[in-house]
Amino acid sequence: VTDIAGATRDWISTTCQIPPLVVEFIDTAGLDDTLAPKGGIDRQAQKKTSELLSRCDLILFVIDASRPGPIQPIQTDKPLITILNKSDLATASSDDNTPFDTAHTVQISAKTGNGIDKLTGRIQTVLGVSNLDPTLPVCFTQRQELLLERLSAPNHAAQAKKLITELLFGSQNTQPANSYSEITEKSRNNA
Repeated sequence: VTDIAGATRDWISTTCQIPPLVVEFIDTAGLDDTLAPKGGIDRQAQKKTSELLSRCDLILFVIDASRPGPIQPIQTDKPLITILNKSDLATASSDDNTPFDTAHTVQISAKTGNGIDKLTGRIQTVLGVSNLDPTLPVCFTQRQELLLERLSAPNHAAQAKKLITELLFGSQNTQPANSYSEITEKSRNNA
């Protein structure tokens, strides 16, 4: 850790649990318009940060709230939570130099842990998992959602089997259904 701006050039990641999710946090070099034009390692660090941001589900924009000066928000179409760190210190941030949505801002102290529960709650809310029941089915695609809707009211067992097979293996793959038929036939013969 250093007070020199632009010293972080590589990214690191860690995985932790924010129930019901297992999340990967990636700490990157900060975006700084003055570093990219310098070329070399500074440009590569900025490029890698932009690449990682394009693939993430949520951006946690961490700001040292004890430092004075205007703060430039990240321009993104991704969900974003602004974190004002070092809330245990005298703050230099004010409404004049924080031009971002304060409804999506959380004050924390990484040193004391204050505000971490509020931050994890905000992460759950923004990602839409605060009321997720991990025992219920989850759809990741529109096709899965349609199949689960059809499966919830099947006409008979054969239709349910077909829908489950399609859900698990796709409509083009008939091998799993044949294998399932072979397994059930062997079970009947051995009974």
